[in-house]
Amino acid sequence: MRTGVIAGVAAIAASVLTFAATAAVDADEWYRAPLVRQSVEPPYRTQLDDSIYSRSDCGPAVLGMVLDDYGVDQDTLDLRRMTHTYQGTWPAVRVGTALQYIGQVAGDFGLATYGLYDDTDVFHQWTVDELGAQLDAGRLVIPLVRFGLLPGHEDTGVRWGHYILLYAVDGDGFRYQDPAVRPIEEGRARWISRAQLAEAMAPTYPSRQAVAIGT
Repeated sequence: MRTGVIAGVAAIAASVLTFAATAAVDADEWYRAPLVRQSVEPPYRTQLDDSIYSRSDCGPAVLGMVLDDYGVDQDTLDLRRMTHTYQGTWPAVRVGTALQYIGQVAGDFGLATYGLYDDTDVFHQWTVDELGAQLDAGRLVIPLVRFGLLPGHEDTGVRWGHYILLYAVDGDGFRYQDPAVRPIEEGRARWISRAQLAEAMAPTYPSRQAVAIGT
């Protein structure tokens, strides 16, 4: 009788250990530590690299800066492949990236998106006050702007859409990273007034579109 009890206890203990080991393995498969923003100014990334996609890679480049700031290292080319696979345009060249697919890939890496839609089918039209509120909440914001209306680009005459990364409120304006500036080192920590940002966001399509990304 005593031998049977000991054997039974041993079997239960073995089962518990097996379950614990299995649970630990399962936990490793699904558990993801919360992402934490690493710095006030995200690591700068240029779109002007040697890629054949560089002229239209502002979206993947700013997404890469967002992910870098949360400790997630992803190559710009890989981010282009991911976003444009969702968009249905991979591997086409000189095709821009729609903001909803930038947000979708950010979500794949564990970040939340805010303010892209008013409802399922209608994009939200942002005000500069709303942009500032999201930055004050500790999130990063990617607005769609007209390239030629940004500081330093006014003389280019370029009318196409472009993405920048807002990361802080600074006086009567915002600090941002612009992935399409030469010299490259001058693309980081730029400043734009609230009035100029509102002007740059107005003539885009969709108008005044942006997405806030964070946790």
